[in-house]
Amino acid sequence: MALHVGELIAFVGPTGAGKTSLAYLLPAYLHPTRGRVLVDDHDIDDYNIASLRAQVTYVFQEHTLLSRSIRDNFLLAKPDATDADIKRACDIARASEFIEKLPAGLDAVLGSSG
Repeated sequence: MALHVGELIAFVGPTGAGKTSLAYLLPAYLHPTRGRVLVDDHDIDDYNIASLRAQVTYVFQEHTLLSRSIRDNFLLAKPDATDADIKRACDIARASEFIEKLPAGLDAVLGSSG
């Protein structure tokens, strides 16, 4: 399978099907027992692993939130975020409507499971 710049790829399937194992091959967290993983027709073993890993992003089904405010959880990722930055992130995550309905809004305190 070839992936092209700008493409969004999702691995879906039942638990235990190997989605995570497959996803861990690209940044070389795991190595294939057969075959090769190529990036731009070069084996991943030929790349600087730190650089390769910096270009891969995962969106996990499981989430981790601190038992702090919604705002504090955003500030953990970007300590210098402004209210406008946080609002934009909420909009992108499609969470703004939900958050605006909370009595404390961005200052609502979350449990560890959200």
